[in-house]
Amino acid sequence: MLEGNMARDNLPIATMVSGQKLRLHKIRLFDEPSMIEVMKLRAQAAQVLGSSAGMIGVFGTPSLTLAAEAVALGFVSGILNQVAKKAALENLKKAQSVVDRMRNSFVLFDTEEIENLEMPSPGTWCAVKGTRSQTVNINEIPKDEADEFCRVHNIKRGWGDPTEHTVSVPLRYVHDGDDFVFAITDEGGVSFRWSQVESYHCHQAAVAPTSV
Repeated sequence: MLEGNMARDNLPIATMVSGQKLRLHKIRLFDEPSMIEVMKLRAQAAQVLGSSAGMIGVFGTPSLTLAAEAVALGFVSGILNQVAKKAALENLKKAQSVVDRMRNSFVLFDTEEIENLEMPSPGTWCAVKGTRSQTVNINEIPKDEADEFCRVHNIKRGWGDPTEHTVSVPLRYVHDGDDFVFAITDEGGVSFRWSQVESYHCHQAAVAPTSV
């Protein structure tokens, strides 16, 4: 049983179709830049391998484990050249490397630290912890975005000034997009299927859940 701040009355509650009620103390989230990197690599592979490089969550896609590599190659055999197939599989391997890193770099956030938690959709949940470096070329983004970027970061923009800038930005964490949600509850750590949640109660708002 979880000890400590169990007396908190404002904890979100997920009620399963079985009737079990889960009080959520902490929720596992992953860093957004790594999530985006995985999705980009997977999308590039999908352009070559098609649906065999599917995009169902970060951890739940068989192709990312490379167990379906031979099958994927079989589907496209005789259609795609070997260079394209090799590049696609390299992207899957790179994505797998990022996923392996993510498995050990998640953060368990207290529920009060998570934004949009009142929304019954894990895909909208996010939290911020620390910062990361981001490099932006202001000539490669829309003018209104470039103007706002320069204003926020106090960057001089004129003839002869550098167009590429590295700044520190908040590091966002998000849900991984799979059906499973991992949370610390009164009973300890629990992974549960969001699709099996019948109702979700947070901040005095009881609502029916939506898909991840």
